Amino acid sequence: MGFVNERLNRTQQALAAYRKAFQIDSNYERAYLAAARILVRQNDFNGAADLFKQAIRINPSSSQNYQELGSVYSSAGNYTAAEESFKKALAYMDPAKKDPVTYYNLSTVMYAQGKKDSALSYAKQAYDNKGGAVQQVQTNITYNYALMCEQTWDKTKALTLYKEVLAADPKNVKALTNIGALSLETGDADSALTFLQKAYSLESSNFEVNNNLGNAYRQKADYDNAVKYYQTALKISPKDNTVRENLAKAYASAGNYDKAKSTYQDVIAADKNNWDAYFELAKVCITLKDTNAAKDYLGYLQKKNPDYKSSEVKQLLSSL
Repeated sequence: MGFVNERLNRTQQALAAYRKAFQIDSNYERAYLAAARILVRQNDFNGAADLFKQAIRINPSSSQNYQELGSVYSSAGNYTAAEESFKKALAYMDPAKKDPVTYYNLSTVMYAQGKKDSALSYAKQAYDNKGGAVQQVQTNITYNYALMCEQTWDKTKALTLYKEVLAADPKNVKALTNIGALSLETGDADSALTFLQKAYSLESSNFEVNNNLGNAYRQKADYDNAVKYYQTALKISPKDNTVRENLAKAYASAGNYDKAKSTYQDVIAADKNNWDAYFELAKVCITLKDTNAAKDYLGYLQKKNPDYKSSEVKQLLSSL
């Protein structure tokens, strides 16, 4: 009854039938699994985890059960439990059938916990065994391996892998954006714009795309366009203080000091310990001949962080 109702898209009736099935037979593994998968689709991750654990109670040697439980924990943000489940899945997996998806999932939860070296290791194992997966899964695995390489400073390898992603999926916005960002790090703003503008044409409301476009145009000293894309990024993520600081820098570089001052003031209001922003704000105030404000900001720097650019701060104060 549960199976038929589910195929007829009668989800609640199907769920009720599956629950009745395992109430009748508390060792009915398939009923627990079917009900758990419905709860996953409904984003009831705690309820799904409880049912997957019942399936594991019945069949504690099932790699698939541990894989599904790990995915639920990962979706719920419980990365420690997800790691444990995915590792158990590997322990019970046929050694001749290395599942790239499990390695991929384990890589993502390791990265979420800040365990970058382990995340890279599992990402590579996923990549090395991705041949049997469908194309979209292969692309995701390759992208994840590229990201892990980038995060562990092998940026040359990361760039090669991102290009492999684009060969399979030319419209992959994340790969386009990351190649653009890597190009910016080497000072190649023109190449960065090529990739970022394509990403923008595909997803104009993407925060990372707009922020990196702002960075690219600022690197080319095209401050009007830099301001445009930083402002768009802030509309998407209004509380992002890094973008706000970049916007202030663009204003200052363009000679729009009044707007630079206002924006820097918002930056330090959001982050009292942003010493770079205090220093740059003081310089903007000096340019605007707002001597008192400049003294206040530089004095605050000397008081709160006397080691920050101490000679430069003293030199600016002595000039006022």
